[in-house]
Amino acid sequence: MFSSIARRASDEVEIDLIMFTEKMKYGYPERHLILSECKSYNEFEERDLTRMESFALECPDSSIIFATLRRNLANREKRMFTKLVKRMWRRRKKGGAFSPVVILTGNELYGRGDPWQSWRNLGGGFAKYENYRGGHDTEMQSLSDCTQALYLDLDPWAEMRK
Repeated sequence: MFSSIARRASDEVEIDLIMFTEKMKYGYPERHLILSECKSYNEFEERDLTRMESFALECPDSSIIFATLRRNLANREKRMFTKLVKRMWRRRKKGGAFSPVVILTGNELYGRGDPWQSWRNLGGGFAKYENYRGGHDTEMQSLSDCTQALYLDLDPWAEMRK
C-alpha cells in the first residue's frame, strides 16, 4: 500500500509504503510486515523516525525501512538513526518486541539485483558485506545489520551479542 494513513484513537500516522511478505519456512507460510519511510533527495527528519518507531511498536516484529535516493546520509541523520537503532537493540536485548531498522540508499536502490549483489558491484567497504548473513533467522535482520554497519558505522548486532 502506498502512502497510507494509519489511525489509532485520535492519532493519524502516514506511512509511505506498507508491504506484507510471505515465504515458506519449514513448510509453513511466514508472514512479515514491512513499514517504509521514503525520501527522494531531501533528508530524514526526527519526526520521520519518531513516527515510524511509534507505528512499529504497535506492530511487533515488523521491520522498518528508511529509503533515500541519496547515496549517503548526512551526519545529523546518522546521529538520529543511531539513537533509534540503539533503542531497538535495548528492546531486543530485554527480549521485547523490536523492529529491525534497514537503511537503503541509492547504492542499493539503483543497483542491480539484491543489496548484496549491489555491494559486490560497488566494491571497497561495501564488498565486506556481500556474503554477510550474520546467522539471523530472517533476511531483514541480516540486511539491518549490514546497512547499519555501512551507513551508521555500527558493529552488526550479530557480532555484538557474541
